[in-house]
Amino acid sequence: MAYANYDWPQIQARFLNGEPMSAISRSMKNRPTVSAIYKCCEKENWKALLPAQLSKSHEVTLKKDRPEIHQKILALLQSGATFTLAARTVGVHPDTLANWRKGSPEFRDQCEQAKAQFAVSQLKRIESAGQTDWRAARFLLQAHPDTKQDFGSQTKGPGGLVINFGIIRDAALLKDVTPHPELINTGSADSG
Repeated sequence: MAYANYDWPQIQARFLNGEPMSAISRSMKNRPTVSAIYKCCEKENWKALLPAQLSKSHEVTLKKDRPEIHQKILALLQSGATFTLAARTVGVHPDTLANWRKGSPEFRDQCEQAKAQFAVSQLKRIESAGQTDWRAARFLLQAHPDTKQDFGSQTKGPGGLVINFGIIRDAALLKDVTPHPELINTGSADSG
């Protein structure tokens, strides 16, 4: 078998006796992942060897079909959670969620739709705020992919900083300004 350091005959026997993959994984010495057991099960078609009464009980385990968890994940994504945060909130590993998305084009599309719905709801919120506060509209122009080229910040790279200096040239405005002592040219040799 592909994973020689595991006792695959024992794993197969336990699976065929109706034990869930997660329980087998937790109790094994080298702790094979559920994913590794699942892949071996699929590759060697263990499901065909299952007695009829166990075939139904393993159906959920084999397909990893968890509709109630999927619905919770979709709700979290719609609220703005990342995939990692959504997975951890419902008690599954982020890699498991990634595998579910890879294994089910329908679930993957639902996840993408939920994330898009969150983005649209936030755009509507910013647009609504822009009716009374110009800064919300400016933010949207600066952040939106279609307009950030024209309205976005001109800084490049991380932590960019824009400093605007105003030069006062009117002598009347400068008459009450006292310069800082260190900035006064004393005529010393090291002044350029």
